[in-house]
Amino acid sequence: MKKIANYKYITIILILVACLSSFLFEVTFGNYHYYHNEFKGEEKISNIDNQVIDNNLIMLIKTDKKYLHELSFKVNIANINNIDYELYYKDENDFLKLSDNILYPKYDRIVALPIHKETNEIKLLFKDCSSLKLDNILVTNNFQINYLRVFIVSVIIYLILDLIKIIFSDKKPKLYLYYLKVALLIGISFAILTPLFYPYDENQHLIRSYNNSYGNFILQNNDIQKWPNKLGNLISDRFNFIIPSTYTTYKNSMPYLNDLGKSEEASFKISSTAGPYLFVAYLASGLGMFLGRLFNLSFSIIFYLGRIFNVILYALIVSLAIKLCKKTSKLIFAFGLIPPVIFQSGSYSADVFTNAFCLLSFGLTFHYIESNKKIGIKELLVLLLVYSFTYLSKIAYFPITLLIWLIPKEKFKTNSLWSKILVSLSGIVLFGFGTIYASKFGIVQYSLPGVDVKLQMLNILKNPFNYLYVIINTFQTMLIPLISASLGQLAYCGNLGDVEIILIIIGLIIVTLSNDLELKYKDKIIIFIYVICSIVASLSALYLSFNPVGALTVDGFQGRYLFPVLMATFMLFNSSKCQLKVQKENVMEIIISIFLLVNIHAIIIILNNFYV
Repeated sequence: MKKIANYKYITIILILVACLSSFLFEVTFGNYHYYHNEFKGEEKISNIDNQVIDNNLIMLIKTDKKYLHELSFKVNIANINNIDYELYYKDENDFLKLSDNILYPKYDRIVALPIHKETNEIKLLFKDCSSLKLDNILVTNNFQINYLRVFIVSVIIYLILDLIKIIFSDKKPKLYLYYLKVALLIGISFAILTPLFYPYDENQHLIRSYNNSYGNFILQNNDIQKWPNKLGNLISDRFNFIIPSTYTTYKNSMPYLNDLGKSEEASFKISSTAGPYLFVAYLASGLGMFLGRLFNLSFSIIFYLGRIFNVILYALIVSLAIKLCKKTSKLIFAFGLIPPVIFQSGSYSADVFTNAFCLLSFGLTFHYIESNKKIGIKELLVLLLVYSFTYLSKIAYFPITLLIWLIPKEKFKTNSLWSKILVSLSGIVLFGFGTIYASKFGIVQYSLPGVDVKLQMLNILKNPFNYLYVIINTFQTMLIPLISASLGQLAYCGNLGDVEIILIIIGLIIVTLSNDLELKYKDKIIIFIYVICSIVASLSALYLSFNPVGALTVDGFQGRYLFPVLMATFMLFNSSKCQLKVQKENVMEIIISIFLLVNIHAIIIILNNFYV
């Protein structure tokens, strides 16, 4: 095995093996039911029995004991965004529930539902929808090549084979280069698989990126931008009408999306709740969209290019952070591969920028601590730039400038005290600038009942201890769900299970207790202040903007907001008295295995939810 692992062209061979194996898997096992069932192809169903009971429509579709891959039909009803339904299939004796979900009409009102059962009858129960009509009802069991599955299985096989190669090879890869490869493969997989606007608030962030691609970096409330005129409804609806439930709906909806993108351009305003964010968070995604338009590509490719460029930005920055430092490189590697974070990198979210530069802030800070080079004006400016990029899109994380206090005074060319004070003060100044900028464009883009920023501020100032209770009460009631969400929530695509979250926590504990980092009590106090201040600032921003005056908890605080302080929190438990005595190579093999496993499972969840 060692001889094979050390072979000169082993990487090329592994890529070819992965691609060939994936294609063979798709042709054989991917079409198993096509080969092993008498019914093949597509059949239009006319044998339908409709019943209306208490305003609920019950539709019985007789299929003559066929294996059905999927059921598709056209919804013939006006002015409806979604339909509450239940899906049943009949076994030998009775009907069994197969699905219970919200039915979203897909492209051009065409819907497809995965069945994957042998049955002679299907029952569709539509709640409170007696006037609904279905046209062109088809049942199918077709041979098809699911190219998304081919790509994903290729990535999975390659990552597993590559891990085996690393374990047996004498020459271990450089950690930052290995991270770059893995992050790109996993991030691009998420970027391609995640349905449109299924990351949090992606439709709002897309508007900013699209404007950036035209050079419109500051989005004014009354800005008019050129858009394909048929895209307005798609972007304004978070759960839009292009959500795949099967690979067939995905394949057929892409041409429909491209037709929308080809529609005649018109100048009109599409406002965005991401207006208060600075444009820097959308530079990469905007560049991807710009290049797509420059080469006259279809709108679907332009859309995915924006996501992929965000993945590239995230992977490059975190890889740089790993390269810069030795003692925290394994920590950054592990935290940079937490599934919800790498999932988010494949979206238009401003959090991509914040998360990446947060890890780079730690990497650069510890690089200066470890380096023999003295910190002068140039190095201070670089530090300030990296710190500020962390919070210019999410201003609540401005306390990250406190990391400069971790650097010993002997590392500075100039007066260390004044250097640290100036960088810290600049953080406060930039925080003020960001707050004024956000206020100018309206932190809250829509009215919420009981919300008044000025009254809420006065309420906090008059009753600071009451507000302290609000913060404590929020964490007391929400801490476990927040931690679970920060480690296992894939926005609207689903959640990882408890086992996967426990595995992630075990991996983070292993990498925390086995690294070479030695923090003094003074350093831990600084990190603790950074964590507390960032959390309080985030909570306060939400409390002011999205909660009624005097609310007893801060509603709207999500697990993803914890990521910029997650690694810092784990670092607080680092101790020379409590360390795992494990060889460095074994630690990395364990960490790589855990995070590859949970990310592969996250990718499979999305694949199975939308592209079967």
